[in-house]
Amino acid sequence: MLGTLNNTDLPKLISFPICPFVQRSAILLEYKNQPYERINIDLANKPDWFLALSPLARVPTLVVSRGEKGVTALFESSVINEYLDEAYGKPLLNGDSLSKAHSRAWVAYSEALIMQQYALMLEQNEELFQVKLDAFLAALKKIKPAEGKAYFNGESFGLVDASVAPVFTRLQWLPQLLGVLKTEAKTDKHSTYLLGWIDSLVSHIAVQNSVAGDFDAHFIDYFKKRNSVAIQRWEDLCTADGCT
Repeated sequence: MLGTLNNTDLPKLISFPICPFVQRSAILLEYKNQPYERINIDLANKPDWFLALSPLARVPTLVVSRGEKGVTALFESSVINEYLDEAYGKPLLNGDSLSKAHSRAWVAYSEALIMQQYALMLEQNEELFQVKLDAFLAALKKIKPAEGKAYFNGESFGLVDASVAPVFTRLQWLPQLLGVLKTEAKTDKHSTYLLGWIDSLVSHIAVQNSVAGDFDAHFIDYFKKRNSVAIQRWEDLCTADGCT
């Protein structure tokens, strides 16, 4: 496999099918219209060639060909995304130093939000699930997107949007949370703006193309095997109301 990696000019995104951190980088590659190869690995049985590339042994890892110099492996999705932003097309991270730092801060916040959502989806206890759901909603509402705009900073898609979009992709399995936001939106403008931002990103073509066609099935199977309260509640709702 490592030999194959040395013989390609396309960036290779080492992946796990439902990893939200991988999706962040896939979103940016899709947005930049940059051809790439995505290689899924089994995280429970990581191949030796991958362990030789990534000192943290985590996905995503991006492998970039350097011609006669071989390949360079990048790890950590925020670092990968800043490289992709600079290397391909017009940079999304622009403006003065303070503006860039502000975006980087919210990218970092999105990482904490992803981990919080993952813990919520893994919860097996009904009471603890509700506690974690309330905490996750409170954390989500701390993000302040541009008022009434499609993207975090206004009219243009940016690194914060690419970083937080995986969280929004997974909200379909938390319909009770979306229900609370929709109820609050009747009297709270921030909830209205947040819902609009969520809709803009979930429907964005780069976000939709950042996951495979069987993503939903993989996601449901992964958490169902772990006795996820969220998935059980979602299935119960599907039984009652139907799912599309």
